[in-house]
Amino acid sequence: MTELLRLKVDYRHLSEDGWTLGLTSFDETGVEVFGSEKEDMYLPDGNTILRIYAIGVPSMIMQAIGSVMTYCMNLILMGFSSTATAVFGVYYKLQSFFFMPVIGLNNGLVPILAYNFGAKNGKRVKDTFKLLLKVCLIYSIFIYALVMILPTMFAKIFSSDQELISFASNAIRIYCAT
Repeated sequence: MTELLRLKVDYRHLSEDGWTLGLTSFDETGVEVFGSEKEDMYLPDGNTILRIYAIGVPSMIMQAIGSVMTYCMNLILMGFSSTATAVFGVYYKLQSFFFMPVIGLNNGLVPILAYNFGAKNGKRVKDTFKLLLKVCLIYSIFIYALVMILPTMFAKIFSSDQELISFASNAIRIYCAT
């Protein structure tokens, strides 16, 4: 019994592109990486690489846009005051925190929809999407009401400076309303 655990997943049989995933096995001598034998290795051609980038580049651009927007907004707000920049930071952190559950629900929805779409179960796809839409709408309305009613409470989480709290309370309401 030299091998205690052996795990190998070969996706060549699962995908049309022939991609493989090499995992490891643990034995008494250490770790062996699969895919090291020449016949097991797969080098993608240029077309496959282009298809991968065609899927990934829009995501990369979306991530970059958020960073560029925050940087530019901070440059603009620094022209007014450091408090204005801090208020934007408060708003941005709150927005990120409040939208995390919606993003998580969306990410959890994708495999469920994909599985049911692949199984040609259109009714379940529509029903699941409608349910997620309702849950996200109810959650968003609740958060909107909470932020509109208690903006000062949220601003106090980030600072004890009264000027920043006052400015942030008004700004959070304005941002939330738009």
